[in-house]
Amino acid sequence: MVNLVIRLVSEEGVDAGTTVDISENVTPQELNIVLNSLKDEEEPRPYSFYLQDTEITSTLASAVKSSMTADGAQMATEQTLTIQYKPQAVFRVRPVGRLACDLPGHKDAVLCVAVSPSGRLAASGSGDKTIIVWDLLSGTPKYTLRGHRSHVLRLSFSPDGTRLASGSRDAEVRIWDPINNKPLLTKPLKGHKQFVSSMAWCPYNVDPQCRKLVTGSKDGSARIWDVVTGRCLMILAGHSKCVTDVAWGGTDRVYTSSEDRTVRVWDPNTGLKLMTLTGHGHWVNALCLSTHHVLQQGAFHRGRKDVGEGETLSPEEHARRERGKMLSTAQERYAAVAGSEGERESVVTCSDDMTLHLYRPVTNGVEPVARMTGHQQLVCHVAVSPDGEYIASAGFDNAVRLWSGRTGKFVGTLRGHVGRVYRVAFSPDSRLLISCSSDSTAKVWNVAKGKLAKDLPGHADEVYDVAWSGDGGTVLTCSKDKLVKVWRH
Repeated sequence: MVNLVIRLVSEEGVDAGTTVDISENVTPQELNIVLNSLKDEEEPRPYSFYLQDTEITSTLASAVKSSMTADGAQMATEQTLTIQYKPQAVFRVRPVGRLACDLPGHKDAVLCVAVSPSGRLAASGSGDKTIIVWDLLSGTPKYTLRGHRSHVLRLSFSPDGTRLASGSRDAEVRIWDPINNKPLLTKPLKGHKQFVSSMAWCPYNVDPQCRKLVTGSKDGSARIWDVVTGRCLMILAGHSKCVTDVAWGGTDRVYTSSEDRTVRVWDPNTGLKLMTLTGHGHWVNALCLSTHHVLQQGAFHRGRKDVGEGETLSPEEHARRERGKMLSTAQERYAAVAGSEGERESVVTCSDDMTLHLYRPVTNGVEPVARMTGHQQLVCHVAVSPDGEYIASAGFDNAVRLWSGRTGKFVGTLRGHVGRVYRVAFSPDSRLLISCSSDSTAKVWNVAKGKLAKDLPGHADEVYDVAWSGDGGTVLTCSKDKLVKVWRH
């Protein structure tokens, strides 16, 4: 192995620092580490590197050989090589800190919020039995959807943005057209015996028609529905207590967590249980897939509009024209995050036993990769960053904890809340995290620094839920004070 002396310069010829003695087998990723260390920037930035106008794509030695003269001159180890670096375009979300507007309209506590994949529409569900669909660009209500007979507990937009599912304490699931203000089914989806606790759409890369939805209930079952016909396709029975959360993975597997202390993995096509993930000593409160963000946003580029929003095409014509392109995008983005066979897709669970577990069912089976301890009270919610590098957990001990998304190793504790932390959500670029609490505030954290970036006071009571738009420009919070607040940079 040969060591080379290199000098890193910008496009303008400005030297980044001293010369560096480095191995010939250094990669662009390692050069990025060296350059960021020399520049001592607050946050690392990605760069591309060039040797005599030849981009270094594999190793420095390969770039040197490709730029050698045709007569086969050898590498001059005593010569200082000048390597030019160029910053790569990077998507960065700026911390929200400005209250853009209040969204009044509900007559009872607002329990849940959701943002459409495009970021153009939002929906809020309340104890007043209604759902309000909001236009986020203007900050005005578009429609009020009525039909539920009790509190609206869960909302979820389909991966293509054309459908909105709602679950309620009345044990019913309703499917709405959020664009045209109408129910897509004349009757609700009935079958659950007790309230609907959770729901998840089949990912776009598995079902580009967006016809399948899985719901979990306090009755201990999960059901898979065809939202076009209104039929229950499958009942996933086996849990002995309330199903607390559900997720639908990119490998076409359904995950359910329960108060019976287990997580089950199902084949949604046959209804067969594939495996049971055990280890928790108390209720499993929530689960999150490492691919959660890309499964929600995978079919959309930033700035893509929802089907029918501001267009003259009918939803059917638009879907027909775009389906191939969107499916390809969803498949490529999922493979980039989880691997071609979903081998890197992992699931994180949190529990009343004050722990979290990290599993990789595709590669590791039922054995957990890590057991994460440190919270002093129950852990009620968990989220994984879009790049898969971090796990965030919300606890009733007033703390948010950060963990490595790869190994489960403890990273740090984010302290600042003085009440129970209910929910956490990462920004689309994984650099920021927002948390909401019973102390009536939401807080934005810088993940890399482990410090508070912005405090978002203003609610008059407990903040129950938060949602970050896909473009990173807008955050919604909802509260017991009957308000939805919109925050921007």
